[in-house]
Amino acid sequence: MTDTSLMLGVVLLGLLLMFVTLPLLAAWRAPVRTGAEAGSVAALEEQLSLLVNAVRDLDFDHDTGKLSEADYVAQRKLLVGRGVSTLMRLERARNIDQQLEELVASYRNPR
Repeated sequence: MTDTSLMLGVVLLGLLLMFVTLPLLAAWRAPVRTGAEAGSVAALEEQLSLLVNAVRDLDFDHDTGKLSEADYVAQRKLLVGRGVSTLMRLERARNIDQQLEELVASYRNPR
């Protein structure tokens, strides 16, 4: 084996290792959503929209015969429960936002 082919092999191995480990390092450094971000009104509205779409898709799959009755009932119950929970959290978040707006308004315009 010549020196050139050995160097080429080492370079290719290094590039391959970099190619494989780069996504792992990027995932490791990905920012984690804090509780405040996860509970924001926009995030909760998006989550509720996704759950509603999931229920629609589930209903469609059941209507076309892709799901058994038992699977349909179990999945629908789970999704609807998550939707109700998300809707309750959304209402609380909106109420908190409204209270904050009222406090800011009363601070700006003292009577």
